[in-house]
Amino acid sequence: MNLQIQNLSKTYANGVRALDRVSLDIGPGMFGLLGPNGAGKSTLMNTLATLQEADSGTVTLGEFSLSGDPVEIRRRLGYLPQDFGVYPGTSAWDMLDYIAQIKGISDRQSRYETVATLLERVNLTDAARRNLDTYSGGMRQRFGIAQALVGNPDLIIVDEPTAGLDPAERNRFHHFLSEIGTNTIVILSTHIVEDVSTLCRDMAILDGGKVVAQGSPESLRGELEGKVWQKEIERGELAKWESDPRTIMTRLHAGRIRIVVGDESSPSEGFSAKHPDLEDVYFQRLKQSHSTEAAA
Repeated sequence: MNLQIQNLSKTYANGVRALDRVSLDIGPGMFGLLGPNGAGKSTLMNTLATLQEADSGTVTLGEFSLSGDPVEIRRRLGYLPQDFGVYPGTSAWDMLDYIAQIKGISDRQSRYETVATLLERVNLTDAARRNLDTYSGGMRQRFGIAQALVGNPDLIIVDEPTAGLDPAERNRFHHFLSEIGTNTIVILSTHIVEDVSTLCRDMAILDGGKVVAQGSPESLRGELEGKVWQKEIERGELAKWESDPRTIMTRLHAGRIRIVVGDESSPSEGFSAKHPDLEDVYFQRLKQSHSTEAAA
């Protein structure tokens, strides 16, 4: 079963074009949707989750269409939104039991087994009877994944799931996501490049509501092989290089300014070849996108 998105567009009442003819074909496994804040990621996720309607375009999950079969899509969907609130005074067990009822699991014994299995899967069995508002950020995110898994969905959407997590919790959360992203379509929407590089075998970069790159992380990195160069520069040179259209990014490294440039050959003396990573791809595609918009 694939998720097919064709020419999806959405413009808000204030004139902001959040989605501009977005087309993606997503199969089972982890799919990374990478983009800066305001790129249209959350609009796309909310549309796929049937929380809002697009102006035009189509979305199908297997044989079901978003416009014609929204109830069936919801039955096959698990969603962990960016702003995932919890009910104070409600335990993880009670909340999952309630969600299971909403998902149509009416038999009490089946619900018990479902809730127990999910809590064990996300390592929250010992905290099952604790109120959700006492959970740490990482525990809440693990509970969020548990509620998204109720009913064995065909499609799971997670929107900015690791924002605000400490490194240890983020690492544990990566493991949870990788475990569920084998036979299920899992869309990971984020602005954190490392999350996509670590978890996803296919991806797209969204900017200004448009898909500006798509493919596997390996293939996108491969397109820049032999075309990325780096050099440490003095602070006084920074303004010159930041205005150079070839510059992909500047970053601090051990207290020194390191510049990364994209070009067919070494830009000048002192540059060394750099093996491209996904961050290079990300910033290079964003820069190309902005240059195209400026020229239009």
